[in-house]
Amino acid sequence: MNTQNRLPGNQVGGLVRTLNKDEPLAPVLSLEQQAQQLQAQKEALQEQENELEVKLQVAAEQEQARKLEEYNHLREDAAGFRLTAAKEEDEANKRMYCRPERTGEYGLEPSWNGDKRQLYNEFTSREMAKKLAGMELSQKQLVLLYFAGNMQKVLARYELFDGEEGDPEEYPGQGWLKNQHILAEKGIFGTMQQAKEANLHDVLLFLEENKKDIKRSADAAANERNKREENQ
Repeated sequence: MNTQNRLPGNQVGGLVRTLNKDEPLAPVLSLEQQAQQLQAQKEALQEQENELEVKLQVAAEQEQARKLEEYNHLREDAAGFRLTAAKEEDEANKRMYCRPERTGEYGLEPSWNGDKRQLYNEFTSREMAKKLAGMELSQKQLVLLYFAGNMQKVLARYELFDGEEGDPEEYPGQGWLKNQHILAEKGIFGTMQQAKEANLHDVLLFLEENKKDIKRSADAAANERNKREENQ
């Protein structure tokens, strides 16, 4: 018996145990088939990676959209808070520095002139002005600019000034006070107190028309003098 071609005992036992199994033997794949199998596995892994990347991108976009929506809500809330605070501050400033609104059914009164504010009272105005005494300079300047800007806007609607500078006032508001006395003296708007309470636009309109009348009279007188001089 040739013993050179015999398998070792451990290999024979392993072969017998393998052949005795009920399962079929695994097929032996060629190199080409193994390459195809590896390629298929690689493509499957790549597809899984692509799906995972898409899911991550969708999740990131959703998270970004959520944060953007949350940010917009915060901005809207902040804007609403600032607007509310500004309105409250504006109302508080009006109550402090401006004449309060009339109470009751003032709109149905025959004497109502269209002004919703309480009637002007110089003593009340002085008391309201005292509230500025303890405030910072910057806040006083804001009130002054607010008043001066509104006054300039109102006066710009009427032709009251011809650009020539008159005599300097001895004290602020002397020109207004003088006009007030003249109007009261002529009874244009009634007594002195009634002249103080007259609508500002009515007063300015009268002063504008009166200025035009004076100019027309002066021009007519100048033309008459020129004609007389030419005839001499």
